[in-house]
Amino acid sequence: MTCSLFKSNIPVSDIDEGMYPDMDFKIPRKNGIEVAREIEVMAPSQKLLMITAYAGIIDPAQKPQNMKIIAKPYDVDELIGMIRNLTQ
Repeated sequence: MTCSLFKSNIPVSDIDEGMYPDMDFKIPRKNGIEVAREIEVMAPSQKLLMITAYAGIIDPAQKPQNMKIIAKPYDVDELIGMIRNLTQ
């Protein structure tokens, strides 16, 4: 599986702490929470932001500690605030 990282494709296994991958696609045989948990194992302090139309069905206990979730449709000011919070 690859994800978009600053307009280039890299394998998820190559994501390092401090990188900001932007994933926006359906993942075969996995969901976003499963991928986020894999990233958490590889880079435990990596901060993650998931923007999803499925926020209402995500069990908060299943998400990584360093992950924030914004529901689609989202408020742009909320998104900007969340990004600022994650990048500090």
